Amino acid sequence: MRGLKATPTTLKLIKGTARANPREPRPALEMPLPPQHLSDEARIESERLSEDLLLLGLITHLDQAALGAYCQAYGRWV
Repeated sequence: MRGLKATPTTLKLIKGTARANPREPRPALEMPLPPQHLSDEARIESERLSEDLLLLGLITHLDQAALGAYCQAYGRWV
């Protein structure tokens, strides 16, 4: 049996039980490049959303695939 999973510091701050973990990985904020296969509508949505998420400090290179999937679905919907 494994122990409890570590709760991210951000969630601890929200709950009011924060104790900073100096070893917690923190990927650098950066706007991921949109995948090449995106349609024009999907690419526009990707750029719009990425800029807003970057300003809020909520996006890193790790979000590229998820953002691309959302934007492609949005592009098909449009």
